[in-house]
Amino acid sequence: MQRNEIMQRIIDLETEMFMSVNAEEAVPANTIPAFKEMRRMTYSVLSDKTVALWLCDLETAKKDGRNVMTEKYALIGDQIPTLRDNPQIERIVDIEEKWMNELAFKYPHAVKRERANAELFRKYALCELQTWSP
Repeated sequence: MQRNEIMQRIIDLETEMFMSVNAEEAVPANTIPAFKEMRRMTYSVLSDKTVALWLCDLETAKKDGRNVMTEKYALIGDQIPTLRDNPQIERIVDIEEKWMNELAFKYPHAVKRERANAELFRKYALCELQTWSP
């Protein structure tokens, strides 16, 4: 499978899972195009191996009846315990956070780093990476 096909399959699976998250309010249909584009941007910078492995993780999760989006948002909301206690996740997020701070310093009008946003970015990244296999 070509990289674009892999990324499209990932986005399709994630969209399906995102729309199936059992939340108080349904996901508005008009937010789906932005969701897909944000996911595409996320994966566009990752290696071929990383996106291929993430596709395997998603397909395995679906086969096992798991919804990684439900897991991620439950982690963010402190509704379930940590899925993976992996020090690599913390190191990855530390590096991403450092990059974001550097971007905010260099491009303050384009990248806002208010404390609440920085904390949410960190929590989101920590929770998302817990849904990935080691």
